[in-house]
Amino acid sequence: MSFEKLNSLAAVYYSAPSSEALRSLYDEAANVFRRDNQRKILATRLGDENDADELFDAAILKLSRRPAMANFGGYLSITLKNARRDFVKSMTRHRRRYELSLDVKAEDAPTSEPTTGETVEDEYFSLQRKKEIDQLQLIDFLVNDPTQVDRETILIVSQFSQYASITALSKALGMHHEYVKRKLRRLSRRYDSNRFGDYSEYLAV
Repeated sequence: MSFEKLNSLAAVYYSAPSSEALRSLYDEAANVFRRDNQRKILATRLGDENDADELFDAAILKLSRRPAMANFGGYLSITLKNARRDFVKSMTRHRRRYELSLDVKAEDAPTSEPTTGETVEDEYFSLQRKKEIDQLQLIDFLVNDPTQVDRETILIVSQFSQYASITALSKALGMHHEYVKRKLRRLSRRYDSNRFGDYSEYLAV
């Protein structure tokens, strides 16, 4: 496999880091590695294409923060291989030892009690306060399982409501916007959206 173009774009990025140079590097890396990485993750039967792309994004982010390297393509290949190995170990361990249940958490959540003598406005704000508590508890539950959520996801969630868009958030955190989107999609899969609604509502607290 030839990494000539990829290594050339990496050299450009490391000599003068910019969002444009990172985009070019990312696109070429995706052209070289993404499909093969997806195929190998799917073959494990432990993850899907989104999981594979998340590993790919994390690998690019990791290497982009390191000092310049002569053979970026070779380092990326090794980084992806190690990431897939760790992913398989983590998912296998998770399936054996950990069973996720939101029902247990839901039973502990505060419930609404019938009110008397309240105006429509009082009842509305009471429901809003309850919703905020439920949202914060759910977010806390989702992001505090270290077997499923890494520090980047926790950082993204904690900062989400401070920015008008994912693009703005991504720039502020120094992350690729596709990387941020995949982190949020992965997080959203950890609860029943039919029951709790769109995950973005929870992040907007």
